[in-house]
Amino acid sequence: WLSELAKDNWPNTSHRIAPRVTVGLALNVLVVVAVAFVSVKGLMFFPVQRDFYGAYDPPGTIAGLDWLRHHTPADSLVAVAPIDGAPFGWWVQGYGRRAALVGSEDQWLNFPQERTRANEVVAMLSEPDPLGASVMTVAHRLGVQYVLLPWAWGGLSQAQLAAFEKRNPGSVMFNNTAMVIVKVGRANS
Repeated sequence: WLSELAKDNWPNTSHRIAPRVTVGLALNVLVVVAVAFVSVKGLMFFPVQRDFYGAYDPPGTIAGLDWLRHHTPADSLVAVAPIDGAPFGWWVQGYGRRAALVGSEDQWLNFPQERTRANEVVAMLSEPDPLGASVMTVAHRLGVQYVLLPWAWGGLSQAQLAAFEKRNPGSVMFNNTAMVIVKVGRANS
């Protein structure tokens, strides 16, 4: 079209160009309207999503995941407790960039192997003391180097953490208001 205009053939070609321009313009307007509609609907739904996912992102979460990413070997395997059945381990995989055995309820998972591994983690952390010797033995058997327990999980008490720290000095690698990360085995071995 532009080449025809440059040749100064506008009067001879306008009858062939006009329908194409009209159709192209209509399609562009349709795309812009569709994108605007989807954007507005998405923005209307954002508060609901923010409130849902924000419940699993207490203050200190990013600091803990940053610590995990920068202070553990890239090939580390982390067992992660779920929060209200939701797979918090996906945060470890996505943001923390570490492989994770993701504890989760089955409704969040698609693949049989994924469900099997999630059930292993949930069973392992269902012990009365989630940092007890039997849990650490199972974690070691599964090839886990670190166990990440979000405080929102609710399965760990401060007393249990203190007892673990007393039995395994130096094994609590990270502890803030959002999570605890412990090393499986001795931290200095």
